[in-house]
Amino acid sequence: MRPVARHEAGFTLVEVIFVIVILAIISSIGSGFVVTALDSYRAAQQRNQLLQRGRVTLEQMTRELRMALPNAVRVSSGGQCLEFLPVLAAANYHGLVADQINNQAEQTQIQTGSFSIQDASARHLVIAPFSPADVYMSGKPSARIGIASLGSGTYTAVSLSSSHRFIRNSPKKRLFIASDPVRFCITGGNLVRYSGYGFSTAALGTGNPGGTAALMAHEVAPVGTAFSLSPAAQDRGMLVRMQLRFSAAGTGIDLNHQALIRNVP
Repeated sequence: MRPVARHEAGFTLVEVIFVIVILAIISSIGSGFVVTALDSYRAAQQRNQLLQRGRVTLEQMTRELRMALPNAVRVSSGGQCLEFLPVLAAANYHGLVADQINNQAEQTQIQTGSFSIQDASARHLVIAPFSPADVYMSGKPSARIGIASLGSGTYTAVSLSSSHRFIRNSPKKRLFIASDPVRFCITGGNLVRYSGYGFSTAALGTGNPGGTAALMAHEVAPVGTAFSLSPAAQDRGMLVRMQLRFSAAGTGIDLNHQALIRNVP
């Protein structure tokens, strides 16, 4: 019997090269999709981190601003800096204080209802400010006057640093005890919190005022105007607008935030 001839099936060199070329093209296209997907994921992660960092920073500022003295927040001429007096305590006073209407004799002490304070940084007493100018002014009458050291404890009177006459009485006979100002500034691409630099009636600048500087966030820039105000009135509070861009590694995100400071005359 004659043996049956067998033909071995296989690929020609041309077919192998063709398959290799096709696989290379598919691999190239597939790797492009993978790289694009990874880049998109990294960008999304970066934006999410910036969003979280921005929200935390804005919330920190908002919490402090909620304790700001009503009608006493001011911004620099270019909107790069914002300054306010933190309120430590509030109380009602007895009778009337000397003001420019009743023309009573200047006083060195104010009798109040009982109030407590747990912070020894109390520096200022303020009555019925209707605008920042009522607070950041020299001479008298003015809405603000320095006070003698209070320390921690319960009080029924406040001694003033000098005899004083106020601009007006509070409709609700309310006074505020505040510490020295705090300032937020965009400087050198960073958001910085300044404190402990004392009180000044000069126009708010953008330079380092001294005291303690604390970095709140890096790579921060204003979006138009960083800080702006909608002034308060007797029947409405002050609105603080914050418009900031937070950046990192070439990615940026713009955040707009508002903080309401209630007017308590």
